[in-house]
Amino acid sequence: MIRSPLGLRLGGTRPLKQAVLEGVAAGARGFVIDALGELSPDRLGESGRREVRRLVRSADAVWIALGLPTRRPFDTLDQLEDRLARADRAFALAYDLGTDLVLVNVGPVPPPEPVADASGSETPPPTASSSLVTPGGLILPPDLAAASAQRQRAQTTPRGPSRREIFETAVTELARRADHRGVRLALETGAETGRTLAEFLQALPGPPVFADLNPVALLTRGLDPVTTTRELAGYVAHAHAGDAVGLGHAGHRLPANPRGTGFAPGVLDWEEYLGALEEIGYRGFLTVLPDHDDNALETFRAVLQRVRDF
Repeated sequence: MIRSPLGLRLGGTRPLKQAVLEGVAAGARGFVIDALGELSPDRLGESGRREVRRLVRSADAVWIALGLPTRRPFDTLDQLEDRLARADRAFALAYDLGTDLVLVNVGPVPPPEPVADASGSETPPPTASSSLVTPGGLILPPDLAAASAQRQRAQTTPRGPSRREIFETAVTELARRADHRGVRLALETGAETGRTLAEFLQALPGPPVFADLNPVALLTRGLDPVTTTRELAGYVAHAHAGDAVGLGHAGHRLPANPRGTGFAPGVLDWEEYLGALEEIGYRGFLTVLPDHDDNALETFRAVLQRVRDF
């Protein structure tokens, strides 16, 4: 039994009131909007925020989340403070609109960077169970190997922060600012496997950071939304619903379906995906993600019928 209410992500090309009323009439019980244009934090004043908040309440619906579109990943120091400040304003906007969730695409999680050895070449840092062969041919046991690597790192020329370090610091700061504003931060999936993202989220200090399941983004990169859902158990704060098959136009070829033979590229295995959400105990909204804003209602009705079949 599917317990998640259906929501709809609005693209912003139609008047907001019209989009909300038409969505509610089609069966949507909540909406995700992006902090863009007239709904950007710098353009939507206090009275406008009250009006947008009342709009969904009067339609007996809710704002599920606020999306924060980003143009660049958070793995560089270039204009990082400006981007953090923009996110902070979006967190305040989300709270004023009555939602406690902000969805952000922060970019892929950078892999841990290798450690430079004494010769200047880069080698992966030894693990607790790996040995080390010295230039003279001596094999050091794992504990001495780790100590030797640590001394080598201390003797190397000081360097600036790595992409991974910048990314970890930026996401931690985003989470801190979101928590200060009374909202939660959810990172969009699709740039890496669910296991990689889950391990990253688990290691972060400070306020918890969650995941926003986006099966379209996953499918376009050849990643399985079903496996990703299970790997992110305990971290999923929001889930989208949609196929990527409509994106394979204009010569763009989608990767083979990660479910294997018998599944067309870009096609979501709905039964398995909904079952995985049940397995991890997800009870939040299932937000329909249309290809384009002009076919949002058509896409929503199709998903509604598909979900009813299960």
